[in-house]
Amino acid sequence: MLFLAGCASAPLKNGEKAETPDIEDVRISEFILGPGDTVDITVYRNDDLKRTLKIDQSGKIMFPLIGDVQAGGASIFKLRDEMKERLSRYLKDPQITINVSTVQSQKVMVLGQVNNPGVFTVDSDVTMMEAIAKAGGATQDAKLNNVLLIRRV
Repeated sequence: MLFLAGCASAPLKNGEKAETPDIEDVRISEFILGPGDTVDITVYRNDDLKRTLKIDQSGKIMFPLIGDVQAGGASIFKLRDEMKERLSRYLKDPQITINVSTVQSQKVMVLGQVNNPGVFTVDSDVTMMEAIAKAGGATQDAKLNNVLLIRRV
């Protein structure tokens, strides 16, 4: 979950303000899979292993031959590599394709001086300005040089 507030500051000990990067340059992290997301998995030349799976609340998916796989908290590439390694016990050099078909885990909360504050689902990296745009843009009173970004780690 990510929070953006249009009028916040983070003073340092001596009353100084932290140096902040240009708002256009800040990206909201790499896409990470999470509970509720749905992935389409294809194993080349193994049509019987083609699956569309929803990541459960514990962050796992169940895949034939290899059982439970931790998908939540992983990128698509990390999940693909993990599955390839585990399937290699049963198949010679498995080629796996993973596509995200439904996103429900990646959310951005935009609060403060924006036209439509709220929670928005994102399916890719977005800049802070793109997140503010999703919220209908900044109001006239917004101070875009004074934005607070909070990330859940």
